[in-house]
Amino acid sequence: MSNIWNFKDPLKCGYIKLAGAGVEKYGTVIKSGFMKKTATVMVDNYHFDYKYKKYLRTSTKFQVHDEEDMCRTGDKVVIRVCNPISKLKHYYVRNIVWMIPRHNFTIDKFLHFEKRALLYNSNLRNSIDLAGFSENVKI
Repeated sequence: MSNIWNFKDPLKCGYIKLAGAGVEKYGTVIKSGFMKKTATVMVDNYHFDYKYKKYLRTSTKFQVHDEEDMCRTGDKVVIRVCNPISKLKHYYVRNIVWMIPRHNFTIDKFLHFEKRALLYNSNLRNSIDLAGFSENVKI
């Protein structure tokens, strides 16, 4: 059993407990949006090498099932083992611990409420007549 620091709300619970024996892992999303409901998560493992007397890092990539397509590249997530979903997917996203800011430049990657807000704002901008606006404003 291991713990990770809860970035989302550290004052409430401090640490998030992970199940042991490889059931739950903590990692970073390195690829998302290329396949439907799938993200690639890189999990780092640290171990002490007695020959070189230093800690070494090994990383493993996992294909992870993301049911709601919420993960973006850079998110810190907790993944959990499940029955095989496909040839490579044996994990699913339990929760997103730390979400990076969403700076999406294509409207396809936005969620439905974000798309509606963007379309509303663009329609609002197009409906305002800016030609007569600058004459009435006194600086």
